[in-house]
This record gives sequence, structure tokens and C-alpha cells, in this order.
Amino acid sequence: MQRPLGISIVGGLLASQMLVLHTRPVVYLYVHRLGTWLRSRFARRALQ
Repeated sequence: MQRPLGISIVGGLLASQMLVLHTRPVVYLYVHRLGTWLRSRFARRALQ
């Protein structure tokens, strides 16, 4: 009875780690690009 529970716990931990390791860099990349775009947009308005 303990073996299936252990397999499901370890499998869930591995799946969540892989999901986090693959999605976090993508989210950071999009946030960085958004910040760069907003800075350039407001800098152009300040110069006009």
C-alpha cells in the first residue's frame, strides 16, 4: 500500500520540478521584454 503512494508523490515532485524549470525562464523572458518595450516607449514620449 505504501509503494503506490510513494511513486505518486515522487512522480508529482518530478513533474512539478520539470514544469517549473521549463516555464520560469519563459516567464522571465517575457517580463524582461515587456519592461524593455515599456521603457523604450516612455523614453520616446519623454523626448518628444
